[in-house]
Amino acid sequence: DNFITFVDFSANIDIDNYIQHILDRSPRKPPHCDFNFLKKEYQLLYNKQADYKYVCNGHDFTYITMMAFHSEFSRDKNITQEKVESHLRIAYSATAFQRTNIYNELSGLIDSHNI
Repeated sequence: DNFITFVDFSANIDIDNYIQHILDRSPRKPPHCDFNFLKKEYQLLYNKQADYKYVCNGHDFTYITMMAFHSEFSRDKNITQEKVESHLRIAYSATAFQRTNIYNELSGLIDSHNI
């Protein structure tokens, strides 16, 4: 995709191209949800220094991970988002996952918001 480049292990995202990518993949978006609207909303979040953990989800993470495998530093160019998700699911037992930092961070976040 034309919105992301990888330099070593760093991902660089072109926001304008990313917004256009989102719009192209969203045929049922509301009429008001155009490029200018999304760019303005992004800028508001950026200016507030919003925590990325609140504005993206696991599917965003696995999509970017898949794209990293398609870059020049990977030999497995055929990996799909579904494979990434599957590997993440089978990589940990429930007990092992509960001992990870990500589990503890998410649990703390959920508890702090009474979810």
